[in-house]
Order: sequence, then structure tokens, then C-alpha cells
Amino acid sequence: MSIMRRSLISRLPTVLACLLVLSSSLAAFPATTLAAPTVVTNCTEAGLIAALAVGGDITFNCGGPATITVTNQKVISKNTSIDGSNNGNQVTISGANNVRVLFVSVGATLTLNNIKIANGNASGASPSSGGGLYNAGTIVLTYVFFDSNQAVEGGGIFNAFGATATLNQVYFGFNKASYGGGGLFNNGTLLGISSGGYNNNTTDNYGAGIFFNGGTTTISYASFEGNISGGNGGAIYANNGALTISNSTSFTNNQAKRQGGAIWDGLASPNVLRIDNATFTGNSVTGANSASSYGDDAEGGAIYTYRNDAINISNSTFTTNSAKGGNGNGNYGGDATGGAIYHHGTGLMTIATSTFSQNTTTGGNGGMNGGGDATGGAIAADYGAMTVLTSTLSTNTATGGIGYGNGSGSANGGAIYNRSNNTYTISASTFNGNVAQGGASGGYGGGSAEGGALFSDNNNAPFLVNSTLYRNRAIGGTGGTTRPGGNAAGGGIYQFAGGDNLTVLNSTIIENGAVGGSGSATGTKSGSGIFGGLSGSGVTISNTIISGNALAENCGGIIVGGGYNLEYLSTTCGLSAAKNDQSGDHKLVALADNGGQTQTMALRAGSAAIDTGDDSACAAARVNKLDQRGFTRPFGTRCDIGAYEFIAPTLATAFSPPIIGSGGTTVLTLTLANPSGVAVTGVGFTATLPSQLSLKNTPSGTCGGTINVAANVITVGGISMAVAASCAITATVAATTAGTFFTTTGPLASTQFGAVGVDSTATLTVNGPAASVVEAGSGQTAQVNTSFATPLQAKVTDSIGNPIVGASVTFFAPGGGASCIFAGGGSSYNTTTDADGVATALQCTANATVGSYTVQANTPGVAIPASFSLTNSLTAPTVTPAPAPTPVPGPGQRSVYLPLTTH
Repeated sequence: MSIMRRSLISRLPTVLACLLVLSSSLAAFPATTLAAPTVVTNCTEAGLIAALAVGGDITFNCGGPATITVTNQKVISKNTSIDGSNNGNQVTISGANNVRVLFVSVGATLTLNNIKIANGNASGASPSSGGGLYNAGTIVLTYVFFDSNQAVEGGGIFNAFGATATLNQVYFGFNKASYGGGGLFNNGTLLGISSGGYNNNTTDNYGAGIFFNGGTTTISYASFEGNISGGNGGAIYANNGALTISNSTSFTNNQAKRQGGAIWDGLASPNVLRIDNATFTGNSVTGANSASSYGDDAEGGAIYTYRNDAINISNSTFTTNSAKGGNGNGNYGGDATGGAIYHHGTGLMTIATSTFSQNTTTGGNGGMNGGGDATGGAIAADYGAMTVLTSTLSTNTATGGIGYGNGSGSANGGAIYNRSNNTYTISASTFNGNVAQGGASGGYGGGSAEGGALFSDNNNAPFLVNSTLYRNRAIGGTGGTTRPGGNAAGGGIYQFAGGDNLTVLNSTIIENGAVGGSGSATGTKSGSGIFGGLSGSGVTISNTIISGNALAENCGGIIVGGGYNLEYLSTTCGLSAAKNDQSGDHKLVALADNGGQTQTMALRAGSAAIDTGDDSACAAARVNKLDQRGFTRPFGTRCDIGAYEFIAPTLATAFSPPIIGSGGTTVLTLTLANPSGVAVTGVGFTATLPSQLSLKNTPSGTCGGTINVAANVITVGGISMAVAASCAITATVAATTAGTFFTTTGPLASTQFGAVGVDSTATLTVNGPAASVVEAGSGQTAQVNTSFATPLQAKVTDSIGNPIVGASVTFFAPGGGASCIFAGGGSSYNTTTDADGVATALQCTANATVGSYTVQANTPGVAIPASFSLTNSLTAPTVTPAPAPTPVPGPGQRSVYLPLTTH
């Protein structure tokens, strides 16, 4: 028995005694029993009152759907949980449109699960907030419905100052608040909203879905649809605090009468409005019509911002949102500003990786006076700075209102209107198919149109960088039979006079148009691509393609050439070869997905823009050696002009090893790669071997397509490659002649990029013989007239040890005295080296003369031959047997073991 076991057994009485004492001590404490939930079976107000008096967990067993109508609000003053899931999620607590339903006191926590709060009414109560629920403590709601509740503030819920609310899958429908927050009014310190929906809620003034007046709020996976505000913020009115909206939250068909069809943002610095991965569809602001005065303005079809908070919008989509000015039957029509967003605050607005399409601004029609103006079909900004990155703005429209007595409304900025003393930067973005349309005349001249894509009136050095403007239009309004059509300028860009120059870097401006309106006289047009103002400011363009804009008028107004531009089929931009400007064919391909976040226009091989840009401009901070897609510049010898860097499929050619001995073989590898950013088809090329090299097998590889060989020319075709794919074709090549040889490839062609010329050259060095050494057979002794046991072998190599294959080697024995006789009876033997560079004399027989001598193996081109020392003797050489191996003990044999001493 071990010492440890003896010790444990000796201590058992003590251990058992301790366990008995512990057991008796534990018995002195009674077991804790969790209180069972209160189950409401009398599903009436009295049954609810009784359960609330107890507090704790409350569930229901009503035997079917139940509506509990309360005659006065139920005050929650202790921690309480109400759960309707045991009754099939069919418990409704109703205020019968007479009273508030629930009131949560300071310090209390209410948890609601699977309950509907309906028809609460706090409009005549004190406080008159929270028709369904007033929270002064803490609420945690899961799968709760607020239906048809009403109040002055917070028709569904009012979250008071200092209160906390967490809402998960909570739904607000048909709730109403006369002042604000048709669904919810938040004054609290913290509000978290996950999932859930706010649908068809209304307010007379502010925020039909939610009114935020403080605290920190996060909204994710929620939907806002069909909410209507008689004032501002169809879905959300954010007056104070910090607000984050993310994770597939959607805003659909919400409406406001003045500002912010979906969101009105009036947050103050340092608070931030953050929107990420949200969709805004069909939201609208419609100014009220007037029978005797001005029509009301409409601002921010989806979002209106105010004050000085920062606004960060990313990965979001804005589609078919609209702002429409009210009709002024007795005066001017109302103006419309920002079909998707109107940034009227002084903070920085940043928009990244977002899409704006089919958003509209429409000026109201005028009565005795003119139609309303329309600015910023997608985005309008004044006062605050703005940054737009990696975004797409397509088919947005600004349309001036019809004017009857004093002209029609103008249209400025089909996609973006910026008029600010703070700078803006637009980078890596695409403007496609946007339109600024002057209002039609109802008896007066047509309205003017300026900036089909971008209207800029900025006094703080704005920039447009790495961006594409394609087929945008500025169209003057129709004038009528006796009145002239409206003027048009800047089909792509209009820079207003009086501000700082707009600087355009590495951009592509193609097929935009400025078209004067029809009428008794056609309206004037200027600068189908760019209009640079008339005085005091203009547009500076560098490293930019501008071509194919309507009526061969790429530029108008003040244009400053910064050098390295390409203008094709027109000379209206005043560019100069002295500034390294180009005038050749740009060879652009139609707008398409070429990789990156936005569509771009790819260059084809042979474009005058390829490798003719300014590397210093491309390396500057704003371009940062990238093109619009985020691909590295330059790809070739210099960076390209325009927004797109030409990056075609590549072909690399290599021999492995690159140096061999004559007669040896190497592997030719042809590696294709597709860094272009798009899938490519029809990839093909030829690889030509010089006549001194020969193919030892049929080329094969992982590229697919077809491979044909004829007269040392490998022809490859029909290969398709995915984005970032690579593949290789290999072949074994033999060389019989020493020298340096080049294998050339080209042209490398593809359906998408055309032929891009010779792509690569591989060099193979073939060395002749330089050394001959003994491989085997030297130092032997043989009895006279008998053959040497080991054949004589010499290895021939080049200068770096590569074997020489097929080299001629002649073995020479002495012509007299002691010598050996080779097969065939002579003193010399000629053979060639094998695949390892080894030449073998198959037989060497000692002659009858005793003595030692030398046999040499000579190779043409090798200065020092291999030498073999041989000896002829009278007697056979003595063979010393190898030592016997040490025996291994077998079965039955004893082994001796040394004693193992441990300490």
C-alpha cells in the first residue's frame, strides 16, 4: 500500500466528521422557491387591477382572444412583467379612445411581451403625452403593438426625461399626435429600437413616426412606411440628442408638408446623425398650394438637415424620393430643394458608397407670377461642407415650375446643387442620366436650366476628383409660340460666377448636353460638358477626358487648362499641346461595372488617354495613385488621363530553370492573370520559340480554351477568366545549341479590351560544355588480360554545373606499354553523354603489360579532360570483405541490462 493511500485512509474519520457538520449547517437554511407568475383568468379590468397590485410576472389564460378595456390609466409603480404569449399573443389592453392605457412611474421597470396597446387617448389628460404608454422609469418591450393611440405628444409612447426604453420588434400603426411623435416621443436618456415597424402614423406637426428630443438613440432593422406629417419629418423628427440608423432600416412612402419627407434632422454639435445600410424609397415633401398667394416651398424629399451636427451617410439607397413646391395660383409657385436630401445645416455632411436614383425636385406652378425653382434633384447643400465618395447618382431630375405671369421656374443641378461658403469634394462617383429641366411657359418665356449633373456656387475651393459624368442634360424650358425658350448651360457641370474655381481632376466627362428650349426663339446653350461661369470664377481641369458632348461644345465660359487633358472631336475647352493636352480618340467603352463601387467607362487598347497623364497629379493626395474604382495608378509607364486606369489581362513568360546546358530541357510557363476588375472572355495570344529550341511535349495547363502548335508557334485562344483569376500553360522545351534565346508572346487580346501588344519576353541561356570530371572508374586495378570491374564514366557540365546532354566524348588509352583495350579492339572509344551528362566506356580490358597509366576523356570545347588512373597487375586484386554486421539478439538469447540508479 502506498504512503498516499495510507495517509488518505487515516484521515477518513476527520473528513466524514467535517461533512456531517457541513450537512447540518446547510439544513439550517430553507430552500429558495421562485414565485409563480400571476395568471389572469378573469380577463377584465378588475382582473388586471388585481394582478398589477401583486406585481411581478403576469400572464393570461383568457380562453381565446381578449380585449381588456380600462376606464383609467394603470400606474406601474413596482417592477412588473406582462406577457400575453400564453394566451396565443391575443391580449389587447384598450383605452377605448378615452384614457391613457399605462403609466410607468419613476424607478419602476415594466416589461411587456406579446401585448397590444390600443385606443389609448391622453389628449385631454395631464400630462397630455403618451396615449398608449407614458414612461418615466424603464420599459423593455418585445413584440408589442401600439394601435390607434393618440396624444398631444407621443401617440403610442411618451418616453420622459431621464427614462430608458428598449424596443425589440415593437410595431406602431395608426397612432396620432397633434404636436409630434405620432408613434413615439422620446425625451429620455437612452432609446434602443431593434426591428419593429412604424406604419401609417400621423402628426399635425413634427415626426409622424418618432419625435426625438434628447438622449442617445439607435435604430436597426426597423421599417417606417406610410407615416404622414402635416409639418416636418414624415417618419422621424430629430430635434436633439444623437441618432444612429443602421442595418437594413427602411423608409418608404413617408410624407411631410414642409421639410424632410422621411427625416428632419435638427441635432446640434457635437451630436451626429449616422445612417448606414438604409433604404429611402418614395418619400416626399409636397408644399401646400395657395389660392391667393405663394405656394409653399418643399425641402428634402427624404432628409432635411438643420443646425450644425455632422451627418454621415453610408451604404444607403435613395430612390424615387421627391420634393414638390406648392402651386401659387395667386402668386409664385413654391420652390423645391433636394429631392432626396437638403443639407441646410452648417456641419459636415459625408455621403459614402450610396446610390441616388430617380429622385426629383419640381417647382410649384405659378399663378399671376412665375413658377417655382427646382434645385438638386438628388442632393442640395448650402452653408455646410459636403463630401461625396464612391457613390452613384443616376436619372435624378430637377424641373422648374410652370410660370403663367412672370416666367417659368429655373432648374439647377439635376443631381447635386451646392451653394456654400464651405468646401465640398466629390470623389470616385458617377453621374449618369441626370436632368435639369427648365419650367415650361404658360404664357411667358421658358425657364433656364443649369447643371445637368452638378450646379456649383461655392466660395471655398471645391473639387471633383476621379469621377464620371455621362449623358447628363440641362434643357431649357419650352417658351411657347410668342415667347422664347429657356437658356441652358453646363450639361455636365455649371459653375456659377463669383465663387472659387471648381477643380476637376482625373475625371471623365462624356456625352453630356446643354440644349436651349424651343419657343418663338430657341434658348441659348453653352458648355454641354462644362460651363465655367462668366466672370470671377471658372473651372480648372487637369488629367481629364472631355469629349462627345452635345453640339461639339465640350466647354463654355471660363475654363482653365491645368494640363494633361484629352479633348476629342472639339476644341472648345482651349486646351494646348504645350500643356501636354491630347486630342486623339479616347476609345472609351460604355458605362459598365468594371469593378469598384460604381460603374465606370473603361479605356480600350490604343486610347490616347493611356500612359499620357501627369504622374505628379495622380500621386497627389486627392487622387492618391488610385482610379475611380480604387485600382492602383499607374498601371503602365505613366498614369492614364481620366477616371479609369487601363488595366488589361496580363501575360508573364518564364523558363524554369532559365539556364541549362546544351542538350538539356527546361519548362516554359505562360501565366495569365486578370487584374482588370471585370470578367474577360476571348483571351488569346501567341508564343513563338526560336528555331534553336524545340517542344518536347504538347503544351497543357489550367486555362481552358484552345492550344495549337505549328512550326514552333504556340497559339492560345478562347479563354474566359473571372475577376482576379489566374492560370498557367506549361511545355517542356529542349535546346541543342549553346546561346541566349528569347521566347516572345503577343499580342494579348480579349473581347473586352482588344489587343494590347506584346506582353512579355522570356530569356533562356544555353551553355556549352565547360568541364569534364571523373564520375566513376578511376583508381582501379585489374589482372592483365582481364576487364576492369567498373566502367569508366566522365561527366560533362557547363560552367555552373548543368549537365551537357549529347556531348561527344572520346576516351583515350596509351598507345604503348601498360594500357587498356576498349570494346572494338582499339585504344580509344567515342560515345555521347546521356540525360545526366555522363559518358560511359562500356568495356576497358587490361593488356598484357604490367604497370600504371592514365586514360583521358576528351570533350570538344573542354580544355582539361577527365583523367582515370588505372593499374595492370600479374595477379588478381585482393578483395577485402566487408565487416560482418553486429548480431541482434534473437529469441532465447539473453540481453544484459545495466542497473538503473535513481536519485
